[in-house]
Amino acid sequence: MKPRTANGARPRAHGPRRRPAAAGRSGYSRHPKHHSVR
Repeated sequence: MKPRTANGARPRAHGPRRRPAAAGRSGYSRHPKHHSVR
C-alpha cells in the first residue's frame, strides 16, 4: 500500500511531477477520493 500524507496525496517520488504543497488544489483534486481535499 502506498504511504499517504495528511492530505492523501502521493509522495513526489512516486507519482508524476506536481507542486508539493498544491497537490490537493491542483490536478490531484480530479481523483474521486481527493474531492474532499478541495
